[in-house]
Amino acid sequence: MEQRRGHRLSTSLPVSIRNHKASHKDFIANDISAGGACVLDADKHLSQGDFIYLTFVDSGRQQKLSLSYMKAIVVYRNQHKAGLMWVEDKVGYRHFMKMIGNEAA
Repeated sequence: MEQRRGHRLSTSLPVSIRNHKASHKDFIANDISAGGACVLDADKHLSQGDFIYLTFVDSGRQQKLSLSYMKAIVVYRNQHKAGLMWVEDKVGYRHFMKMIGNEAA
């Protein structure tokens, strides 16, 4: 069930997700908004209610960008997707988007 009503940035960003169980790599963020994100094929690796850290991966250099992570909670998982809601404030989201924008330029 979709939770976010605000504007979403459609994307295909490679991300890494870290939770209390292990670090999972090679996921794709399908969209990102000020309220959260949708991550493809993460549904089998996460449970609803998990707190995670989502890290943007610079696909050109195949490395994680320091400081470009957001803390989130898994609010749903179905149909090969996991829906995340940011736990960080909007300042954290703006910083995250600025980091992604700087790398894309």
